[in-house]
Amino acid sequence: MKKLISLFLLLGLLVVFPGCSKKEESASKVQLPFKPADVQNVLMLQRSPDGIDKAKLEVMDQKPIAEAYDACAGFEVAEKEWDGIVTSDGYTFAFNLKDGSQYELTYYPLGENEGRLVSAAGAFDYFTTSDVMSEWERIYKSLSSEEK
Repeated sequence: MKKLISLFLLLGLLVVFPGCSKKEESASKVQLPFKPADVQNVLMLQRSPDGIDKAKLEVMDQKPIAEAYDACAGFEVAEKEWDGIVTSDGYTFAFNLKDGSQYELTYYPLGENEGRLVSAAGAFDYFTTSDVMSEWERIYKSLSSEEK
């Protein structure tokens, strides 16, 4: 009888304690509160810290809109406290929605593949190690060459 009770206790502990172990956290990703079909156009902007536009491109076709949406939804983010103000260029995806609202996502590079990802509409200011600038440049160059 004691062996049977010990066996049940052991089985109970094996069931309970694995649930208490620390599970590996998956990185959070940007959650966009709309779908690609809700987007009328996307403005891609590169803006200097003094507010001057260095590059600007309007994306109207559904395929590149979906590509920009997918790129932004794939950015991994984490919470971080920030000191000081932004002193680098900002790379913005401004999604103009069919309901007349706008959702901007701006990246400020801080180093190689790391930076701040900010959205006033989404009410966040996150740290990211996603290669946001490369995605922005890839889409911008691809669409700029198509316009020529």
